[in-house]
Amino acid sequence: MRSGLSDRFSYNQEMSGPSTTTVTEADVWGHVVAPGEVTLSAEAARSILNLEFDQSAVDRLHELAEKNREDSLTDAERIEMETYMRVGNFLSLIKSKARKSLQDDPTPS
Repeated sequence: MRSGLSDRFSYNQEMSGPSTTTVTEADVWGHVVAPGEVTLSAEAARSILNLEFDQSAVDRLHELAEKNREDSLTDAERIEMETYMRVGNFLSLIKSKARKSLQDDPTPS
């Protein structure tokens, strides 16, 4: 038996043909995380809002950004920078969901 997702994917792909729209990883995660929906407890939302890159990651991001501005990134560094960007995008999505959950939570902080 096929999963509902694979059925929908096959159906959509067959019906719509090749896509001309670029779908980013963040777009796909947005469908998973649904940042506008309130499904987190206040405690979970506050925990998520405390997630941050540690200082060594921030420092590395600054190094990579500088090398990118100078157009001197190696292929490996470009992949590393893109990985940080994907993680950052996902973190933004889940933090958006956390803020929405706290905003709409009727219980006091």
